[in-house]
Amino acid sequence: MSLLSGKKVLLTGASRGIGAAIACAVAKEGASLTLVAHPHHEQDLKQCADKAKSCGAKDCNTQCVDFADTAAVQKLADQCASQGVDVLINNAGILGSHKAEETGPLKGNPDDWDRVMKVNALAPMRLIRALAPKMCDNGEYALRGFGLSAYETLRGHNVRVVDIAPGNVGQTGFSEKSDIQTAGQGTISPDDVAQAVLFCFRLSKNAVPEEIVLKAVKPGSS
Repeated sequence: MSLLSGKKVLLTGASRGIGAAIACAVAKEGASLTLVAHPHHEQDLKQCADKAKSCGAKDCNTQCVDFADTAAVQKLADQCASQGVDVLINNAGILGSHKAEETGPLKGNPDDWDRVMKVNALAPMRLIRALAPKMCDNGEYALRGFGLSAYETLRGHNVRVVDIAPGNVGQTGFSEKSDIQTAGQGTISPDDVAQAVLFCFRLSKNAVPEEIVLKAVKPGSS
């Protein structure tokens, strides 16, 4: 039996890059998918859904949501909670600026910081808050990237929470737009991150990798 046969997966930031790679990886393992991305990426999201179906997704739906819109995020969270989700993969994220000279506490636009916090932290927290109760009932999974606090709270309910922290990832919207240098650290591929996600499901039910940090072995592209 496939790793995720019969499982419903909610994946955010699913239109391209890491999200698209994860979508195909979990589709090959028999999952049913709900893919979410910003309305500006609707066409990319549809293409990702088509590819996920060709990779073997049992079912694949798409939702366009601006994660900086609190009401829209809550609507998505409530809808998914009512339908039931077995696996939550919080992948959506943005940068406040793609220019190196505009980053740091003494530079940049505070309004950008506010949007970054809503998209990268508060939206994932809302989704976990809405979906975790039913996961506790079923004993399922939640993957997230904004901290480890949920790990201690949910593990007693047989819900495995994993923080996957990829370093510099190439072939993504971030890497294409940003002029922020990788300081010679090199980059990994979106598929590397997707395989890290699948690794979590290959372990026994009593094992959980609390945190996975991915970095390039050597400078340059993967």
